[in-house]
Amino acid sequence: MTAKYDVKREFRTCYAPRNTDWEIVDVPELRFLAIDGHGDPNTGAAYGRAVEALYAVAYTAKFASKGDLGRDFVVGPLEGLWWADDMNDFLARLKDNWKWTLLINVPDWITAEMIEEAKRTALAKKKLPAIADIRQETLREGPSAQVLHIGPYDDETPILTRLHHDYLPANNLRETGIHHEIYLSDPRRTDPAKLRTVLRQPVSARSVRPGPARRRTPVAARPRGPRRHRTNGLLPERDRVDLHPGIVPQPEGPHRLRRVKVRRGAEQAHRRAVHALPALDPVRHLQRHGAALRCRAGPVAHGDR
Repeated sequence: MTAKYDVKREFRTCYAPRNTDWEIVDVPELRFLAIDGHGDPNTGAAYGRAVEALYAVAYTAKFASKGDLGRDFVVGPLEGLWWADDMNDFLARLKDNWKWTLLINVPDWITAEMIEEAKRTALAKKKLPAIADIRQETLREGPSAQVLHIGPYDDETPILTRLHHDYLPANNLRETGIHHEIYLSDPRRTDPAKLRTVLRQPVSARSVRPGPARRRTPVAARPRGPRRHRTNGLLPERDRVDLHPGIVPQPEGPHRLRRVKVRRGAEQAHRRAVHALPALDPVRHLQRHGAALRCRAGPVAHGDR
């Protein structure tokens, strides 16, 4: 029998983060069992029925895979996609207006046919009508802002407000997907102050709008004078588009600077181009320089749910 698959171990950066402030991660394509609903998860009966149905099918698929294929896996933590028609209702915790999709990760070898068979078997045993609403879902979230929240679920508002009002605008990012939560703790057995929840928001770089075209003086109208070669400037030996106040290498860095003789007009044009560059985009910068946090395999401290 092969090693047991555990999504928290296979993709520990995505499922077992340690950062308590926002970071950019690259989330790969993953497959899930999914079920949709709406309303307050604390008071609405539909949420509890959906959770029960989701775990019933997940464990049925697990045991069938182990018995029929000799391949076992740890049932992943409960996850949720959360949104509202008016996002202010979401940030204000007006839960009656919330919509949600609950998820549990399954390994790639669990086929659609195996999921349908697991649904039939679970429905025959559990008699849960919500089982019929479970479907297979594939997510590819890609670059995402992610943080580990420790504490009650209702204490998420300040950190989410900081994400949308501070972190995303300051880093020239915008939302490209639905707010995603991963519940690493069982709320039935864990003190609310110790609940561990991964908060994730898929993002992308904002497009930069071109500025107004500058009117140039016709060549014939320009004052004529002797041509002069002016100024020795410092220019890096690399592509100009990489120049940015936040990432220009120092002389002792890996990119050596050299002195070159440039025309006065070329030097001024170069400076204008540098100042016209948009704010530093952490997604592109991290990916360009190989520093993006990618979900990768490794040890994980969290136990099975």
